[in-house]
Amino acid sequence: MSFGSKFNFSTSQFINTKRLYIYIYIYIYLSHTNLVKQIKKQVQTNQPFLKEKFLADLSILLGEKVRNKIKDTFTTKTIPYDQLKYGELVSFTQKKVLRSARISTSKSTYI
Repeated sequence: MSFGSKFNFSTSQFINTKRLYIYIYIYIYLSHTNLVKQIKKQVQTNQPFLKEKFLADLSILLGEKVRNKIKDTFTTKTIPYDQLKYGELVSFTQKKVLRSARISTSKSTYI
């Protein structure tokens, strides 16, 4: 009794099925590792020192404007990095950039 006669598989079908299982396994493994990496990255990026580094990496003038705006919104006049979310930091930054762009375009003269 051979393997091919019992299951009606030819050797090429068996090899193709085995390849399919290997591809599925590799896909699941890579998807799982990418998911774990993303979860670890999300946990690490919520650290306060990374939020402070985000503001420190801005240009000097823009960074000061954003920091002052954030300080004005809180009663303690300090920046509580552990309470802020990245979305709020980006929102403050975008508002300042758009305001600066609006002011600079209104001051420029067109010929």
